[in-house]
Amino acid sequence: MISCSNRTCHSILFFKFIILLILFTHGCSPSSVKNIKDDNVHNSTGALIKNVWMPDFENKTFLKDEKIEQKFREHILTRIHENTADILISSTFNTDAFKPSAVFPLLESGDINNFSLAAAGKERGLDAIVLGSLTHITGIKKKQGLGWFRGPHYYLETQVVVKIYDTESSSKLLEKIFTHKIEIDNQMFAKVKANESVILPLVDNSLIQISDPLGEDISNTVSIQPWKSFITAVNGDRVTIASGKKAAIKSGYIFEVYDTGKILRGTDGHRFVLPGRKTGEIKVTSVFPDTSEAIIISGKVEGTGGSVKLKQKS
Repeated sequence: MISCSNRTCHSILFFKFIILLILFTHGCSPSSVKNIKDDNVHNSTGALIKNVWMPDFENKTFLKDEKIEQKFREHILTRIHENTADILISSTFNTDAFKPSAVFPLLESGDINNFSLAAAGKERGLDAIVLGSLTHITGIKKKQGLGWFRGPHYYLETQVVVKIYDTESSSKLLEKIFTHKIEIDNQMFAKVKANESVILPLVDNSLIQISDPLGEDISNTVSIQPWKSFITAVNGDRVTIASGKKAAIKSGYIFEVYDTGKILRGTDGHRFVLPGRKTGEIKVTSVFPDTSEAIIISGKVEGTGGSVKLKQKS
């Protein structure tokens, strides 16, 4: 055994403590949820980044609070980031198809005009569009238990609806209701029924619980879809596509070009697009933040609106 004086031993122990403290605080600290922001690319795989538009969820309830709504969004973004590295979430959508008030195109039935929504998304090189709404916050009273122990139980129920649209086909990839219930006492139940804002902390907790499966479902749904972008301009043998550096595109990439396909009419005015046929190939020559320029190297490009997909190496 190595012996040392009390002073020497104390110095060694103190030095070890300082080293461990430095390693812990600088080398092992986790990322903060607050650092996850919109339009933040997280990609370490070298894969192309899928561009997804997810505006702020519509709040249809009596309870309005921007801080809680923003916190809910940040938790969703964090969950998506944890689950995948090839999705870029955008909250802005600068196009003439939508006004700043974020009014979506509607059919006569009142449903979202999926075809117009997807067409506008193609102009921005979007792979998918995520629309969500906080549909209700309500109190529920149930009788539970057996015999003498049967009595009223009170719950706060929070519900969120999410829809994901594919821009290439105009189809709905996902429509799902997320519900969270938390048991409360009769006094809090009365406050819920009276639409009092004192229930905000409970709603905040429910939305955090919902954000985990919701974010996971968004990332899983989008991740299994193949990456694509769209042609926005054709000038001779020069082609412009609606994706660029933000999608991790690089000069020299070769894309297969597909035409817009056949339009199918569904019920209540809905329209869908069947996958088109391959018409040619293009090679990227210049890359900008949101767009890329390419030249036709085989076949032909039949106007704008067609999709492009990365050519797989044989």
